[in-house]
Amino acid sequence: MEQKYILEKIRKRVTDANGHIFSITAEPGFPEWMIILPGGHIGFIGLPEEEVPGGTAWWVRELRLVGCAACVIREESQIMDALAYILSDAGTDPSWLAYQRECSRYRKEFEKGGGK
Repeated sequence: MEQKYILEKIRKRVTDANGHIFSITAEPGFPEWMIILPGGHIGFIGLPEEEVPGGTAWWVRELRLVGCAACVIREESQIMDALAYILSDAGTDPSWLAYQRECSRYRKEFEKGGGK
């Protein structure tokens, strides 16, 4: 689906929820939209037409590791899930942060060769 069409649908959903959407420019591949929803819920949305190595998927993973809501939207059916994810505060939930620390610990062990 065309990126411009999806963006208009996102804008409509965000404004209907009394939120705001901003275009942001950062590193190449960084999600290009920041969404602020009522209650101080902030998330980052990428709308890449095609994935490039070290691009948006990498940034989404990095943002999630530090507790930010971040995702990629490629089709209209993903919009409501993305907004629900931003509202869920998944990245600030203590159990989510504990899970991320545990994953990080296992990843480091695996990289050292101890995860066999």
